[in-house]
Amino acid sequence: MEARRYRGIAFTPTGKAALLLDNGEWLVLSAAQGENLVRLRAEEGLPPLPAIEPPDVLPTRDPLRNRPGRSRQTKIELPPSVIRAPLVLWQSTGAASLTCERVIAYPDGFEIELCAEGLLIQDAERPWGRSSRGLWHFGGLQLSVSFADGRSQHIEDLTSGDQEGPVTVSPFRRDDSGLETLWLWVMPLPVDGPVRLVATWPLRDIEQAAVEFEVASR
Repeated sequence: MEARRYRGIAFTPTGKAALLLDNGEWLVLSAAQGENLVRLRAEEGLPPLPAIEPPDVLPTRDPLRNRPGRSRQTKIELPPSVIRAPLVLWQSTGAASLTCERVIAYPDGFEIELCAEGLLIQDAERPWGRSSRGLWHFGGLQLSVSFADGRSQHIEDLTSGDQEGPVTVSPFRRDDSGLETLWLWVMPLPVDGPVRLVATWPLRDIEQAAVEFEVASR
C-alpha cells in the first residue's frame, strides 16, 4: 500500500467513504471499508490520509468494472485489500507456495486473489481438453469458502463455471495477471464473523490447507 495512491478520504452522512485518487477520480467504499483502511495505515506506520470534504455528488459507476462477466482489466484502481499481508495456505521446503494475496470487499461481495508459485499444472500433465475457461493451469485444485453462519460453497472443478447457492463463487482471470494468479468472486458479503478458505490440490500433494480472514460488513 503506497501513500501516494490517495490524496485523501471523505466520510459521508449516508454511510459511505470516498477516496480521492491520484488521478482525480473518486473511489466509493462503505464507511467500514474506509475505517478499515485508516486503521491499517496507522498499524503499518503510513502517514494518515488527509480528511477532506466529499464531492457534492458521488460517482454512481461501479468502482470496479472488471468483476466476472465484465472486463477483466486491472488498469483502473482496485479498492484496498482488507488483509494486511498475504496469507500462506501452503508452502514447500523449496520455492513452491499457495497464498491468498488480497481480499477486496464490495457492498455485495468480495474478491480473493490467489497466487500459486511453482505449482501450476503443465501441458503434459493435463488429461482434459482446452475448453477450460483459461484456468487449466489450476487443474485439480479444489476450493471451499465457508462463512461463520454455516453457509458454504465447494468448488470441485474450477473450469465448470460459477458455483451458485447460499454462497456463490465464480473463478476468473484478469487479462494482465500472470498465469500463477487466480481470482475468485464471492457473494454475498458476510454480515459477521470470519471467512474460511480451504484448498485441496491432490496433484500437488496439498491437503486441507486453510486460512481465515475478516471481511464482514459490520
